[in-house]
Amino acid sequence: MSTYHKIISYIFYIIYKFGENFNFYKKDTLRVLMYHDIKQNDFKKFDQQIKLFKKDNWNFLTPEEFLDYKIKKKKIYGKNLLLTFDDGFFSNITVSQKILKKYGIKAIFFIPTKFINSRKKSHKINFIKKNLKLYNYKNYKKKISLGTKDLISLIKYQNYIGAHTYSHIPLNKIKNLKELKKEIIDSSKLIENIINRKLVFFAFPFGTSKDINFDSIKIAKKKYKLIFSAIRGNNINNKFLIFRDNIDPNYSKYFSLTILNGFYDFMYFFSRKKILNYLN
Repeated sequence: MSTYHKIISYIFYIIYKFGENFNFYKKDTLRVLMYHDIKQNDFKKFDQQIKLFKKDNWNFLTPEEFLDYKIKKKKIYGKNLLLTFDDGFFSNITVSQKILKKYGIKAIFFIPTKFINSRKKSHKINFIKKNLKLYNYKNYKKKISLGTKDLISLIKYQNYIGAHTYSHIPLNKIKNLKELKKEIIDSSKLIENIINRKLVFFAFPFGTSKDINFDSIKIAKKKYKLIFSAIRGNNINNKFLIFRDNIDPNYSKYFSLTILNGFYDFMYFFSRKKILNYLN
């Protein structure tokens, strides 16, 4: 983080704690966090971050509870949080087993099919650099992505697997509707065969308002119950399209808590408005 962002996040944190003392934040809230690869030397920081959120009175929803609220209209109150992990890195199952399981937390794991289907390590690293845009990625371990047994293990612990396209490319760049359908819908078939259940969640690669367009939403709506972006916002009122807060274990507690409590939402007002208009 830059010095500027550290100062801003600290100022927002002071404002937040001041308002909390006077009960300014009484509205029901539903936030969704978006993690990616978590390095082994960041596991302790991730654990501390989870403790921080629990101390800040966030209730961790399971994917099933999240689905019930959105689809079955079940009521929720207070500060509610759902965890998601994008891209299918092997670190995800380690984090799930060593940390999330300890707190009874379940999550959604969004998997790009090509990444987990690649056999050679060199192909996986090439995918990470070319398709995930992580140009400086380095890995000296044997396992880079989740495998078949890992997906089944995640499901057994009541996590959910979500679709994340085949090749993880910005969908707005695909003009051919047949190719778009392959990325959004057909890509889920391999995973469905592995876990023996239908996928009901879909996350857009990159997920900004520039990466999402009308055609991709229209196609995703035909198969999935909920689709996830990477645009910050509260999800208490929206229906089909879900906003998410990108986060990292290395974020300071000031930045993490102010993100979670919506202090940066104003910066994404027009992005939220743009993609919600696609649903009208």
